[in-house]
Amino acid sequence: MKNVWFQIQFICNLLLFRYLPIFSQNGCLTYLPQHQEKVYLHFDQTAYFLKETIWFNAYILDESNRPTDISRVLYVELVSPEGGIVDTFKGKIENGTCHGQFALDSAYLSGYFEIRAYTRHMMNFGEDNYFSRVFPIYDIATDGNYHIRSMLDRLRPDLSKDNNLTFRERKEKARKPSKDTLPLSVQKAVNSVIRHYNYFTPDTIACESIPKDLRPGEKVELVFRATPYSQFSLSVCAEESFIHTHNKGDIYQTLFKDYSWVERSYQALQNFNPQKDIRYAPEKGITVDGDFILNKRRKIRFLPQATISLSIRTDSLHFGGNTKTDSCGYWAFTMDDFYGKRTGSLNAIRADFFWNESRIRMHKWFSPPPRQYQDNEYHHIQDYTIKTDSLTGTAEVGIKQLKEVKVTAQQHKRTWKGTTRSLVHYSYAEEQEYALDQTGSINFDGSYPTWKVVSSLLSRYYYPERYTRLLITNHYHGDYGIPEGHIHDGNLKQTDNIKEIVVRTDRATCLQYDYSRVPFQHHIEKNPTGTITIAHKYKSLGIPSEDNPYSIRAGLLNYLVCLIPYSSEEQIAKKLQPTIRLSPTSRATIIKGFSRPKELHQPKYNCSLKELDADFRRTLYWNPSVKTDAQGIARITFYNNNNCRSLHISAEGIGADGNPIIYYNKEKQK
Repeated sequence: MKNVWFQIQFICNLLLFRYLPIFSQNGCLTYLPQHQEKVYLHFDQTAYFLKETIWFNAYILDESNRPTDISRVLYVELVSPEGGIVDTFKGKIENGTCHGQFALDSAYLSGYFEIRAYTRHMMNFGEDNYFSRVFPIYDIATDGNYHIRSMLDRLRPDLSKDNNLTFRERKEKARKPSKDTLPLSVQKAVNSVIRHYNYFTPDTIACESIPKDLRPGEKVELVFRATPYSQFSLSVCAEESFIHTHNKGDIYQTLFKDYSWVERSYQALQNFNPQKDIRYAPEKGITVDGDFILNKRRKIRFLPQATISLSIRTDSLHFGGNTKTDSCGYWAFTMDDFYGKRTGSLNAIRADFFWNESRIRMHKWFSPPPRQYQDNEYHHIQDYTIKTDSLTGTAEVGIKQLKEVKVTAQQHKRTWKGTTRSLVHYSYAEEQEYALDQTGSINFDGSYPTWKVVSSLLSRYYYPERYTRLLITNHYHGDYGIPEGHIHDGNLKQTDNIKEIVVRTDRATCLQYDYSRVPFQHHIEKNPTGTITIAHKYKSLGIPSEDNPYSIRAGLLNYLVCLIPYSSEEQIAKKLQPTIRLSPTSRATIIKGFSRPKELHQPKYNCSLKELDADFRRTLYWNPSVKTDAQGIARITFYNNNNCRSLHISAEGIGADGNPIIYYNKEKQK
């Protein structure tokens, strides 16, 4: 098998050098990418309920189907049905794999969520170059009643660039000739890669004597057989609560036989625009990088030979260093591994730069835009009957689609149309940094208005253009209580004591702060343009009532943007830290370390059965790294839950010879 690896590696290198152009950025040869990466995720379930945990194991290969040595960082994102990122797991790649989890908070609300995974290096080859899979996430199931499944009807809007084009842009695009057909040289490269990928054939993972008619709390031992010294991820679930879907994963078809990278590389290199696009170098660890540019008259010029300094000071970590920008203005720092977040201070010095036109730009906003869901991803649940024991009989599956909330209050004769969104706590410092990199505008006093941060946040997470108000909270009573504070209608300047931003869309909160109960705040100072809107794109109702006919229609408030300040203890600790002045050439940056993977809690009932009555786990066993011995045998043990009678097994991995290995049920489910 090693000979096959070397043959494919040689052919892929030959194809890349012969058929594909070389990256070039304004004549600079900072980085010449030559290799590709592919990602596949194996999950423990095919559908989930709120309050559960999504467990996954990632396999990252290069274009020759060998474990990647290009990148050491993998980004896995949980994306809401509307396209906003709910949670991100930053995993450490070791030997081509990494594993992690997502805890499904009840505030996320139910719907069809997307999980996507990619390395930063993969973003050089198209915005759609990533692993993606859609999962139905249902409302909370109580007392193991998983046959009762309800979900909010939340659809993915069309967020593609073509949907936002003007009539003239659409007309010009229609005139341009289509370039769907590939050149003959690229098509030959595709055919060669397909031919050599056929050398990989999947091997089987076998399980000896799967037990049936399990008893509550019974200790279960399973023996698996595969090729010697193989490694695979394993999920054992309760068959009674397992949700069979048409959307099944397959490491062989999705990962090993994926040849789309050839065409994608060609298209990405052909469409590269040095003025707008950024080429990302592979991350060999936790990387802080960017460029130093001169943005004059909407033309970008890269500034070489500038000194960039980075300083980080915490109780457990101290990092400081300087580096020079190269001929393309690029700079980078690679740090030692750590978990969590750190705040760093960046400064740029160059003898002949213009202070108000040059700025530091970070290379960390590379998350791809959300894709449009396919019709089969909405309707991929099979109709089936849950089989239970003779005491309870059988129960048919019931799926109930709930439309967005629409409540009519007869007393006031008004209509409140809710906007369903997952509730997420956004870091104000990170959102300010994102807005700064998108606009590049800083006031001369080093401030950045809070209303611009809010506007940027609503655009970044794809909130539709509806009505919103700002609430500076005094007491935030959790995500299910009504927050207390004062409304600020207008141009809110920079405030340094804001910790988080929460966008509330629930009916009780929005009606509590609509204009019928909290009238327009006339004492707010207008901004220089003469208006008092949070952002022109979002109809904030921050306009005097005599100028805004909508303000008298109480109940039209869709979002309440809550600005949550630091606690008194956090403010004291913040004052002890050095102050970082915001300017085009100096800034603070949030540095994210690796996310810490967790282990599935597995109770042991050999001594006590106290927890058994409330044990309705659907995933009984999850191990991202099961290894076989010299005889190809792996043994696992776990304890059954309260109501499971039979098992559903899912296992995928890569053998010692490089071939994919898969466990097949009677009907292949994943």
